[in-house]
Amino acid sequence: KEALYSWAWRVPFLCGIIVGWSGYYLKHHVENDGPPPMTAGTNAPCDDSSHIAEKKDEENGTSAEAAKLIPEADGGSSKHDTNQIRDSPLKIALSKPYRRSLLSCCLVPTVWGGGFYIIYIWMAIFMEDVVSPPIPHAFSITSASLFACTVVLFPFAGMLSDIYGRVRIMAFGAISIALFGPVALQIINDSAQRPVVAFMAQFMLGNMLSLWAAPMCAWMVESFPPEARLTAVSIGYNTGMGVAGGISPGLATYMVDLIGPCSPGYLISFLAFISLIGLYIAPSSCVGK
Repeated sequence: KEALYSWAWRVPFLCGIIVGWSGYYLKHHVENDGPPPMTAGTNAPCDDSSHIAEKKDEENGTSAEAAKLIPEADGGSSKHDTNQIRDSPLKIALSKPYRRSLLSCCLVPTVWGGGFYIIYIWMAIFMEDVVSPPIPHAFSITSASLFACTVVLFPFAGMLSDIYGRVRIMAFGAISIALFGPVALQIINDSAQRPVVAFMAQFMLGNMLSLWAAPMCAWMVESFPPEARLTAVSIGYNTGMGVAGGISPGLATYMVDLIGPCSPGYLISFLAFISLIGLYIAPSSCVGK
């Protein structure tokens, strides 16, 4: 514990520097193919631009307004419009045609932020300090579940979203989380001296979370045109993660004291419901996305 408090806690943060290498490599060694054809007012790039544009005109009448902010794929927009977009991505992200997409991207990460901190951070404390008698090797159980779900299963969840569509896989994951969250907490609470059972419950819940989180990043990127993508996704992702991830562990602890040891399972269900709302209020995207 002395080593942990004095210097070891810095090691994970220092390891984060390694991630910067990938950004440097992408910037300096990967050829930019240029922006994909973008349909004004839609949620994602699409080949059938005329069909989607007409659909959006019928739905909310925002396509014409969005077209003023997005350059044509063949370079037909004016130089003034192009310079305006390049100079002000924040203005594009906050403009009327993309406000619903931005609101959606603020809500969608909620279950990932709050769910992650409850399932993988708070849960170890729950196993060790709340469950009576404590579950042995609580932190090892959580570490193994975290590795299996976020390192091993993430690529497979992403592949499923490529095949069956982002929305389908994310919706399945969120509904599963909402239904299984309270059950998982009950199983773990009743798993004193049975670490294998606790691991399987946490693993199943984490697996469901991976089905949401793995396609989520691609879905958010596809929600905005390249000119505003980085700014808009940064606002949405960090808002959802910051609010839900910051509040959830403390709220879970308060619920244990106020309601009961298994009550945070319903908090996970609530977070999943909020994220599902964000997913379904998003503007229509191309088929399969």
